[in-house]
Amino acid sequence: STAELFSNDPAKAKAILAAEGYPDGMDIELVIRTDPEFRDIGELLAAQWSKIGVKTNLKTLEVTLHDNMRGTHDYEDGFLWETGAASLPGHASVGLFTPDGSRRYNMADWNNPDYSARYLAAESEMDPPTMEAMVKELSVDLVDAAPFLPLGSPYQLSMTWPWVKNYFGEIEAGFIDYGPMVMRMWIDQDLKKSMGF
Repeated sequence: STAELFSNDPAKAKAILAAEGYPDGMDIELVIRTDPEFRDIGELLAAQWSKIGVKTNLKTLEVTLHDNMRGTHDYEDGFLWETGAASLPGHASVGLFTPDGSRRYNMADWNNPDYSARYLAAESEMDPPTMEAMVKELSVDLVDAAPFLPLGSPYQLSMTWPWVKNYFGEIEAGFIDYGPMVMRMWIDQDLKKSMGF
């Protein structure tokens, strides 16, 4: 069932829409940011969805308004958001509502008590191989539940000058956390000088 979510079957998609009461398709609004990549993704989604009868109105907001709407959930149909390239435990937590009721990064308002309990167990697991297996299972279950449409992650290049030492191209060390890498980097001043800088 998870693999089926990534298939491209317009006839089946139209049949599902018809079975849900939309035999002639439907209109939706997709909220996006002003960033060019958001516009490109929004237009790509609109073009693909038009093939199954879904007409998409792109509502473009400035970054501040868009990010505020992420917290308020004041949108009708769809909300385009990026999740970055952090490690899975940070992203697997989208099914959780925090103790204060926050749903800032859970735009679908998805909540599954069984999933949340298993996530919290994985988060407190101290044996890395056991935790990795638990997170893998959670990740498959999250994709299979389909509260979101995963669009994939782009390649990210990480480059630096040769005189930056003890850095190996890491992008994040957790959920949007560059600190551990930065704290351990050092500059080879002699190499830098020998290269004319």
